[in-house]
Amino acid sequence: MHLLLDDQGDIRIHYDKRFLWGWGSAGEPLVFNKGAEIVQSIENPYGRIAVSVCRDMTFPAFARQAGLAGADIMLVPSYDFPKSTGPSDNERTIENGFTMIRPTNNGVSFAADPYGRILARMDSAHGGTGIMFVDVLTIGVDTLYSRWGDWFGWLNVVLLAGLIGTALLRRRS
Repeated sequence: MHLLLDDQGDIRIHYDKRFLWGWGSAGEPLVFNKGAEIVQSIENPYGRIAVSVCRDMTFPAFARQAGLAGADIMLVPSYDFPKSTGPSDNERTIENGFTMIRPTNNGVSFAADPYGRILARMDSAHGGTGIMFVDVLTIGVDTLYSRWGDWFGWLNVVLLAGLIGTALLRRRS
């Protein structure tokens, strides 16, 4: 669960994790209810902030919702199991043009800008708990992927198939 409160203490976002880890009633589905397939976001003085939880960011189409909503900052708290050894899912920042802040209880916490650069990193295995301070961009960037999706990748697949087909036809004649 992810709650985002405003300066008056009112709940602005109540987000439940969408992609639970486990099968049937084993694992997280035993303890948690699956959330809606909607990335929630709000406008505030720091830009549009979107929220997700943990593993939800590993699904590109799901994360793309934040890009379509014009998110500037994505907050993604996580408990990594097994323990993460490096930044996870930071490619979503490049695809969707937002800054990602991912505090992690069991692994590497990090902040990455919309260009995929890691701005700060803190590993729970080296030094235990702590506070990570980082200045982040509060304005996202518009990306082709967030607006158009996978069309460019599929176009390349079609072009490659066409080139292979042309080469095979030329080889026969």
